[in-house]
Amino acid sequence: MRPLSGSARTPGGNVAHGDPRWLPFLRKIGMAPEQMGAIRFEVRLSPGVDAPAN
Repeated sequence: MRPLSGSARTPGGNVAHGDPRWLPFLRKIGMAPEQMGAIRFEVRLSPGVDAPAN
């Protein structure tokens, strides 16, 4: 069985995107785009570690 976490990114998982139940399903499991976008990340580097150049 393929893990759910990879199903949206694999070619076989793209079929679900056209299904009207897809977005409600993502909301139910906490992975809808607006839910994922609301996650705040705070990255702290260890003392003495330089940030990578952009």
